[in-house]
Amino acid sequence: MIKYDKIFIGIFYAFALLAILYFSVSIVNGSFFTDELTSETLDEISYDKSIAIDGIALRNETMLYSNEPYYSIRYLAKNGSRVAKSSSYAAYLTSQPDEENREKLLYLYRKINQLEDTIRRITQYDIITIDEKIKDEIQGYLELSHNSTFDDRLEKIDNIQISMNQKMISTEGSTYFEYTLNELRTEQQSVISQSSANEKHLYTNSAGYFTSLYDGYEYLNYKDYVDITVADYSQLITQKAMDLPELYVGKIQNEPIWKYYSLISTDDATTLYVGKTVYLEFDSKQNEKFKVRTQVEYISKPVDGNVAVTFSCNILNNNIFDVRKDSCRMIMETYTGFKVSSEALRVNNGETGVYVLSGQRVIFKPVEILYSTEDFSVITSKNKTGNKILKAKDEVVIGGHDLFDGKILNLS
Repeated sequence: MIKYDKIFIGIFYAFALLAILYFSVSIVNGSFFTDELTSETLDEISYDKSIAIDGIALRNETMLYSNEPYYSIRYLAKNGSRVAKSSSYAAYLTSQPDEENREKLLYLYRKINQLEDTIRRITQYDIITIDEKIKDEIQGYLELSHNSTFDDRLEKIDNIQISMNQKMISTEGSTYFEYTLNELRTEQQSVISQSSANEKHLYTNSAGYFTSLYDGYEYLNYKDYVDITVADYSQLITQKAMDLPELYVGKIQNEPIWKYYSLISTDDATTLYVGKTVYLEFDSKQNEKFKVRTQVEYISKPVDGNVAVTFSCNILNNNIFDVRKDSCRMIMETYTGFKVSSEALRVNNGETGVYVLSGQRVIFKPVEILYSTEDFSVITSKNKTGNKILKAKDEVVIGGHDLFDGKILNLS
């Protein structure tokens, strides 16, 4: 019996010793070797490597004029919208109405435009899309920059109302809105007839893309600048803007084609070739960024280390009508992956990766570096299966020393 007691006591002490060793290692690893460290949460991003270029945009625009002097004008077509042939794009008053009628007309014009837009769009969206659109329109209004104009804010408010009207139509039909629209049109004509002013409409001679904007370079046409040289570009970029013509009311372009001409150093143009798709990123007048998909149409012979490059695009909208003598960013390459601080990158057994928190342990996950600067890197997971895959929302360790795969940290 004594013999068995000794065996039992021996086994007990052996287990106790192992437990002491295990907790000792955990404590030493967690507190003795670990320095101060922080972590950052991984988010997937797309990062554009780009270079800044200057240039000028040319279109094939036809200017539109009123037949006579007018007191005020209201536009029925929005800037950048496509208009049909023989459609009314604007209406003007030949003389000034009295103050009371003028305020009534402004109110009626706005409400009529709201309802016309509502009814025009009723077949485009389902109820779920409309709800999302209402949220987007409200968010867009809240995010307007401080230097946005009163007209910008008014347009956003109108868009919110139109989206809400669309939701009502999707559930209750359009009868109410059609009736209200006819009532407002009748009232509008009544106000006009009671005032001394006479409203006249302007009609398009052809279909195309309309805008009321004027920048003075409408006389320049991309059809006159084919296969331009460096000398041609130097002459083009120095052209002056023309004064606003009398009775000008807008312009129209039949096809959505335009060109952007730029002088680029031969070093920056080494990756360009005719036919290559290149994205250009511009800043809008509302301080928002927008990208356009273009194609390299022509590259001139180099002169003094520069080439003249023609980019062609077949998308035309309000933002693009704003582009004229503007700089932009030519996107050389886009990297999609996880953005991390460059300090998070480690080398373990000759392999580059990051340490990721998993409870109180750190796990080493190998990565591929897509793009790197002194401050940050864009990375992707090297492993495609198993527990070493780098995932969105992983907590990546920054700082700390003597880390190794599976190390337990004292995070309390």
